[in-house]
Amino acid sequence: SDRIIKIDGELTRGITLIDAVKKLRGKPGTEVKLTILREGESELKEYTLKRAIIKIQSVREAKERIRAALKNSGLEFPSTHHITVNLAPADIPKEGPSFDVPLAVALILNKYQIQWDSKSSLFLGEVTLDGSVQPVPGVLPIAIATKNDGLTSIFVPLKNAPEAALVSELTVYPLTTLKALFDHLKGTVLIEPYRTTEQNTSFSEIPTGHDLSLVRGQQFAKRALEIAASGGHNILLSGPPGSGKTLLARTIPTILPPLTKKESLEVTQLYSVAG
Repeated sequence: SDRIIKIDGELTRGITLIDAVKKLRGKPGTEVKLTILREGESELKEYTLKRAIIKIQSVREAKERIRAALKNSGLEFPSTHHITVNLAPADIPKEGPSFDVPLAVALILNKYQIQWDSKSSLFLGEVTLDGSVQPVPGVLPIAIATKNDGLTSIFVPLKNAPEAALVSELTVYPLTTLKALFDHLKGTVLIEPYRTTEQNTSFSEIPTGHDLSLVRGQQFAKRALEIAASGGHNILLSGPPGSGKTLLARTIPTILPPLTKKESLEVTQLYSVAG
């Protein structure tokens, strides 16, 4: 198959065209140059393309998932009307199924004429064909942004509730099904807010399996690690294979102080986005 050798003059490792498309997300209309080695050819060829908004399949298929989910939840889908959904701003690529629940809420509020102050709440989650709500990645940074924007509550899948509850002064409502959400919006059966405890909000140390105190020798390198760790400096370990660079690097967490809650949240956000 064709291999991409350069993207805007930057060397790649011969990635495929599909992988290159993922790197082309950005401002639509801007040009990007690709150097391609075509299959069966020996000469490199350059192409100039314009970036475009990448249509993510999971977002495009949301309408079918929501239609089936509403039907299997005993709710009506407004099929007699043409529905246009505006996911603004349009120049930012949309990906993932997190938009399923908010789209379903918009349809429910409109179809059943439910009066609900949605300006103070945020909804997210994936819906399945049977109407259940599934967890999605990246809930923690979304919850933090929700609080910073002045919203007071967030509706998330049940499995994501402990993650969202790490953000203080934010009411978290765990979702299990669209039917339960519909009953909450109508006011017939309210969803209980998620309650946090010390057990599910504690930040425990992660065992590394390595300890600097157990490393014999390497006094100069260990001294360098201690200085770097205590001062928050960068460190570069250089040496031949098998000299212990990787082992020493893995022992650094054992001489670092515990993370503060703020630092723990920053690290957890990365793991949250990664899923």
